[in-house]
Amino acid sequence: MLTSNGTPMNDNHPMRLRHPGRLALLMAALLTLGACSLSNTRPDAVEHVVLVWLAQPEETGHRDRIVAATRELAELPGIRGVRFGLPLPSERAVVDSSYDLAIVYTFEDADALAAYLASPQHLKATEETLRPLVERIRVYDYTLAGN
Repeated sequence: MLTSNGTPMNDNHPMRLRHPGRLALLMAALLTLGACSLSNTRPDAVEHVVLVWLAQPEETGHRDRIVAATRELAELPGIRGVRFGLPLPSERAVVDSSYDLAIVYTFEDADALAAYLASPQHLKATEETLRPLVERIRVYDYTLAGN
């Protein structure tokens, strides 16, 4: 990586990214914010971003099972919508495209997210679908306040 004046950036340079994966996930969340229609979203709405690394990524049926379970959960009260995505491959060092599936829920507010997380349907889907198929999961929650 080069600095703004074209000299190589060493590992101790203050502008060197210490956690490029975190930055990539933050950028993905921010881009999600820009992509969604905020005109009819309450200011206290919450987004719940779930990044999934499958235990057997070559098994496309496993991804389909997670998507199907997620679509069923999207019918629960307080959920305004759910979207799915696959990683966009990138050669940029700040982009982490190692996950297999992204799920983004939009909730009416933090209370709706809390109710969803405690719901028997979510707990059952977690135990019966996610845990058996997933090697790793990363979750990011944020408010849409100020939009």
